[in-house]
Amino acid sequence: MRGLRKHSTAVGVLDCARLEDLWHASQSSRSLFSSRFPFRLGRSGAGSRQRSLLSADSGRTTAAGATFTAPAGWTIVTKGPLVVLDPPEGDSHLAIVDAEAKDAEAAVAAAWAAYKPDVKRPLRLATPGAPRNGWEERKSFEYETSPNERVVVVAGAWRAGKAWVVFILDATEPTAEKRGAPIGLVLQSLRPKGYSRESFAGKKAHPLNAARIATLKAFVEDGMKQYAVPGVGLSFLDGGKVVWEGGLGVKELGKPDKVDADTLFIAASNTKALTTLLLAELADEKKLGWNQPVTGSIPRSGSATRRRRSRCS
Repeated sequence: MRGLRKHSTAVGVLDCARLEDLWHASQSSRSLFSSRFPFRLGRSGAGSRQRSLLSADSGRTTAAGATFTAPAGWTIVTKGPLVVLDPPEGDSHLAIVDAEAKDAEAAVAAAWAAYKPDVKRPLRLATPGAPRNGWEERKSFEYETSPNERVVVVAGAWRAGKAWVVFILDATEPTAEKRGAPIGLVLQSLRPKGYSRESFAGKKAHPLNAARIATLKAFVEDGMKQYAVPGVGLSFLDGGKVVWEGGLGVKELGKPDKVDADTLFIAASNTKALTTLLLAELADEKKLGWNQPVTGSIPRSGSATRRRRSRCS
């Protein structure tokens, strides 16, 4: 993807990175994390306290009605608007907090007050996200950590209506890497109260007429502006037929040549999906088997491999 901002690219590049993919930076040893950032729910205060070890992935609901899936093998603790999920290692926490606030910043501040009121970390980066899964507003927050701590601390504030739900990921690097899948399960399942996913079962798709094609093209052009993509080649299919094909923008910034239906793009990782599709068609035709060595179908690939090995030895 080098040179993305200068050269044209395929439409797939317009996909936004999900907020749930934030846990990517530094964290620490278990003892350092536990001693510097202990989490305890005190015996006093409003709300009931419930602690349980989950034997299976379980649907859960916050006090304000937001829903999520809690992963098997984790411990869940609830106290009023605060829910804390701990992995088996016990050195990391994922907190979910219901908050009443005027904006995302105030919601995150309220969440920290409920989770770890004494922790005051400098904010490194705040990034707005696109609406998704019933959330009308989303914003992510990444906090400063020192190399000696080797911890990652990130938060996200999501709003539906007037209700905010905040998550805080407070974890060590080994655990965050090891438990990335269950962390993703929690965050990707988090939904606002009363949300039901739209279903298109039994519904007939609208035909792609000129007006709808214009709407789709405008949507792509808007994404191009947001991500500084100079040009995109794309096509629209309806009922198995191409109803529009062409391009938007230019091939290279600073040059007038426009992208059209015949513009060539570097296939990059799209090659993998296309190659797999072609292999699947050959497998259906019994021309090769999935467990068959590639040299059985392309004998010259074996000789090429041997030549490379001889040059390296």
